[in-house]
Amino acid sequence: MSHSELLERNMRRREFLVGVCASAPFCLSTVQAQEAAKPVVGYLNGGSPFPLTLDAFHRGLGDEGFAEGRNVTIEFRWAEGNYNRLP
Repeated sequence: MSHSELLERNMRRREFLVGVCASAPFCLSTVQAQEAAKPVVGYLNGGSPFPLTLDAFHRGLGDEGFAEGRNVTIEFRWAEGNYNRLP
């Protein structure tokens, strides 16, 4: 292999490594964004928050392997007897 061929090969290797290193932050942010995606469960209730019902709800999710804040997000909405708030 000639000297010029070695130089060209080294240049291509450097260009490749620069490209890989430059794209690494984008790859990491994509992985982090994918990891952050959690299912969202909506909890809609016509009444007010009731501890026994909420405990049972969380237990049921736990039985299926879900824990709020760890691998599922729960959004609670309460009508507090005002059913016009449900829609």
